[in-house]
This record gives sequence, structure tokens and C-alpha cells, in this order.
Amino acid sequence: MTTHQPSETVPILTIAGTDPSGGAGIQADLKTFTAHGCYGMSAVTALVAQNTRGVQGIHPSPPGFVAHQAKDIPPRAIKTGMVGDEPTLCAVLKTLKSFYSTPESMPPLIVDPVMVAASGHSLLDRSANALIRNELVPLATLVTPNVLETELLLGLEAGSVRSLGDMVRAAEHVGALGPRGVLVKGAYCKFTAQDVLNYSVSDRVQVHWDVGCGPDQSAILRLGNTQPIEEQAVVVDALWLRDPGTTPPITLFVRPRLETTNTHGTGCTLSAALACAFAQGLSPLDATTQATRYTHQAIATAPQIGKAAKASTFAEVGAAATIALHIARESQMHVEYCTKWGVTPEQLEATPELPPTIAYSRYIIDAGLQGDDFMLIIAVASCLLGYAEVGMRLKAAGAATDSNPYKRWIDDYSGEEFQEATRRGLDLMESRAAADPPSARRFAQLQEVWERCTRMEIEFWDMGLNVPFVTS
Repeated sequence: MTTHQPSETVPILTIAGTDPSGGAGIQADLKTFTAHGCYGMSAVTALVAQNTRGVQGIHPSPPGFVAHQAKDIPPRAIKTGMVGDEPTLCAVLKTLKSFYSTPESMPPLIVDPVMVAASGHSLLDRSANALIRNELVPLATLVTPNVLETELLLGLEAGSVRSLGDMVRAAEHVGALGPRGVLVKGAYCKFTAQDVLNYSVSDRVQVHWDVGCGPDQSAILRLGNTQPIEEQAVVVDALWLRDPGTTPPITLFVRPRLETTNTHGTGCTLSAALACAFAQGLSPLDATTQATRYTHQAIATAPQIGKAAKASTFAEVGAAATIALHIARESQMHVEYCTKWGVTPEQLEATPELPPTIAYSRYIIDAGLQGDDFMLIIAVASCLLGYAEVGMRLKAAGAATDSNPYKRWIDDYSGEEFQEATRRGLDLMESRAAADPPSARRFAQLQEVWERCTRMEIEFWDMGLNVPFVTS
């Protein structure tokens, strides 16, 4: 008779919020732990109503209840995600410090400072920012902010961290807060392989090129590329280590950029994979290599569970096609405007998006992936109506003079073509509502989308007031 010998159990604790869609939060963490052969445990900091489209509500757990959840099997590693508010974070910190008297006695702690969802929704109470920065981050074996969270941690203006140099300096500055390592995630920044080659000429920086990108990839992989390798779009994460040993203190992890919308919860997946790697005894460099590669493959092979909004009549298909053509002409007008002011199309495409634009565009895309075209119509309505209203107001105020550099903009948006498009948009909304009157619950959902997009439209316009003037 043979006796089954169980493999070693590697318990890992995640302290985070939930995600009923299963793509982020504790649900994503536990799936990642299992995929890495680890035993997952969890302490829920908040019940979160969210999906790939956005966050609808947050219900924090009572702080004392969070502390009780963590008092079980001693973990080999711990990761923290969304902590919700200041009282909950205080409870988490108190619990960790009661178990581990010094940072050295604590198992590897991966801190994912979840502050803002990809859809633009704030996930962290403002009063908790200082505690994250001054109390939790210094305990971390590795802290994993994206560039938006890095700016919040360092008190920087939005859009301050965009270049490779910005990312490296930011990683060092976050490192000065006390953690043993910092991984600044650069998915919001746009880089090419040539950008990395230009920057990496330094004895302080080493580059880890993933399979499928970089100057040394195999000849067989080069066959699939339709552009020079140096022009290949890449994602770069910057790893800073307090004690790098014999290696440079900064390692750039470079991988091909994937054109996809399947990125909901990838920060949770990455930090969970890092916790597994540290618990299994990997070095910081090897752990980051394994975790970034795992997350990249998860994105590349993710099933398309959502679906796009579908028009239900031929008239609606025609209307959508007309709107798409109008958007193409409108975009060309903006490109010509930039060219007139000395901004080339190449410079325009290379300009990184600021957080309000990222949040706004992502929210609209997510609304369109819910399979409901009416919700998508409502999502874009604030932009349509806003431009039409501003164009008409400026025209009525006599602003469209030949000396006004924005004359063409005013003419276009106050002109008959755009105003007619706006009327068609209003008619479409009214006819859809009349044909299928929304219930009170449905109306509240549509109203929430309208209000959210209106706020994002305002923030989009406000960006123009906050951009510093540069004189040559």
C-alpha cells in the first residue's frame, strides 16, 4: 500500500477588497495563489461593487473584523491591496505590528497601494494617504505602484511621471520612504524599444528584455514583426532595490505592449504573483521576472468574456456609421490644428495621456463592453452636448473673429454639421427611451453613467487650465 505524500503547503495571506466580477481584488489574488501552487488565505477590507466598467460602491469592513480575519495560519508571505479607509488601514497596521515586532521578523510583504481604479474611481479615502506613505510602505518588502499611484505617493502633479528617467527617479524617491524594493509599473506610459536602448546606457541600470521584444530576440520571432525592433511599442516597469547585491540598483523589465482592454485587475494579479514568488524563496530579481511574465501571459491569453454594444436596427447601424465618419473628420481637424501650431502627427501620437483622459476614455470603452448600446449612447452624450453648447455660446458671444486662433474650432462646433449631429444624438436618445421606457432602477443606472461622464468631461476641459506654459 502506498501512502500519498502531500507537497509542502505555502500559505499566503491577501488583505484586500472584493470584486464580484472575479477579475480583481481578493478573487484575483486567490486564483493567482492557486495557479502558483500556493494556499490562499484572505482578510476582506471592503465589499466592493465593481466590474470591468467601474466601481459602483464600497462598503468597508468594520476595522476590528478585519483584524480578526487575519489571526489564523501564519503566512509565508502577505500582500495588501485596497484598504478602503483610514480606520481599516489602522487596524491592518496594528495587526501586522502585533504579530511581527520588527520589519525583519515579518514574512515578505508586498504592498500594492491601490488608490485609483483603471476606470478612474477613487478606491482610497483621502485621509489614508499619509498612513499608506508613512506607515505601510516602510514595512514593505516590495511596493508596486503604477505611475498614477506613484505621483500620489510622492505628492506630485498628475502627469509628472511619464519618461523612463521620471520612472527611475520616482522609484528611488519612493524607496526613500523605507521599503526594501519598489516596482513602478509603467503601463500608462508609452515607450518604444529605442527609448529603452537610449536610456539604458548607464552602469546604474540593467535591462531585462522579455521574450518577443528587444534587440536580441531570435530570428524566428523577428519574422512576425512588421516594423523595426527599435520602433516596437513596449511596456516598461522599473525595479529599484535597496540592497541589489552585485547588480545595478535599477532593473528595467521590458515586454511587448499588448493592444487589449483585458487589463482589469492586472495590478492585483501581479502583486499576488510576486507574493507567491517571494514565499517560494525566489530572489527579488527572479521573483519580478516570474511575476511580470505571468501577468503578461495572463493578459495575452485572457478570454473575451465581455462583448461590445450592438445596434439592434439597420437605422441605428447607419447612425453609428455616420457618427464614426464624423469623429474621423473631427479628429483630422484637431491634427491639422496641432500641425498649424508646430506639433507634428508623430509628436501628437507620442504625447502621453494625462490621468483624466485615461480615466474618461477607459470608462467609455468599458460602458461599450457591457452589451448595452443605450448605455454607450448615454456615456458619449456629455461630450456631444458639451461641445455643441460651448460652440454655440462662443459664437453667440462674438468670439469667432478672424484674430481668434480658435476661430476654426468655434466654427466647426457651432456649425450646422456638428449641430445636426447633436440633434440626431438627442433624437436617438429620446426615441430609444420612448421605445423601451427604463425602469426606475435602469434610469438610475443611466443617470449615474451620465453624471460620471459629465464630471469626467469637466475634468477633461480643466486639464487645459492646469497645463504649464512652456516658452522657448
